[in-house]
Amino acid sequence: MLESFIICSVGVLIGITFSIIINVYLINTLSISPVPVSYLFIGALCMWFISQLATMQPVIQASRISPAIVTRSA
Repeated sequence: MLESFIICSVGVLIGITFSIIINVYLINTLSISPVPVSYLFIGALCMWFISQLATMQPVIQASRISPAIVTRSA
């Protein structure tokens, strides 16, 4: 779950950075209203939450298997 959180965090940081850069470019070029910063942070929190939910099922399945069974050679 930690690995998923780290990968998601890197993706969220890259996404927020690019969205701010593109937002500033569109504001200057097309004179449109800016996207509220709160939308970016709400989206980031949702992505972190969804990534943790996606890893729960494999983690639960893996926790049910004994390490002795997994490491035993066939």
